[in-house]
Amino acid sequence: ERKSEAERLGCGGDIPIESDDDYILSDGRNNQTIDTGYQCTGSTRIEADYAFTATNQPFGHQQVLFGNVTDKVNFNAYINGSSCYAYSCYTVNESGAPGRYIGSGVANSLARKTIIIDAVERQAYVLTAGYTNQVLTSFPAAADLEGKKNAFSMPIFNRRNGDGTYGTLQPAAKLYGLRIYEVGELVRNYVPARKDGVAGLSDTVDGGFVSPNVAATPVPLVFGGKSAET
Repeated sequence: ERKSEAERLGCGGDIPIESDDDYILSDGRNNQTIDTGYQCTGSTRIEADYAFTATNQPFGHQQVLFGNVTDKVNFNAYINGSSCYAYSCYTVNESGAPGRYIGSGVANSLARKTIIIDAVERQAYVLTAGYTNQVLTSFPAAADLEGKKNAFSMPIFNRRNGDGTYGTLQPAAKLYGLRIYEVGELVRNYVPARKDGVAGLSDTVDGGFVSPNVAATPVPLVFGGKSAET
């Protein structure tokens, strides 16, 4: 039986934060996109543990933590033009017009957070140690996500456009981990790691490692936290 998010998280309780947890850091100014290789579906749930390290002002654009803009299932977590948390999870409607991006109305802060976007429950949640669990706006009731699958894989630290190219709305952010579920089953569990001196994400589910394309990245990601000191 699938539990509601309030039951699963114990709504009302703050989440602890360990200041020395490992992370990877994107500076928001260089092409530090990580391609997960994973194609989201109408049954996908994404949980990202992160902290933005700058507001939109130094960049002059929105900052996308992860995102896909496609004609199948659109997942996005970002700071919008009003400097508020925003997200999307939709497919195009019958007329071909895109679904909608939803702003939370909650101003960005640099605190560490977890954002959860669940296409099955059609809900989005933000958790921090600074305030209790918050449920953001529900997805549009008319959203038809069932049976859909993206043609392109989802990137981290960027957004993929509808034609498969990468966008330019890169974030200044730390990522402490990102998990992907399909119908409640964990299929990707990305944790910060280094391989041959390169910072990226290790997947504890299948043992893979993903990192930015070295040829396209003038400045590598920073690996920080407790493990970086050893």
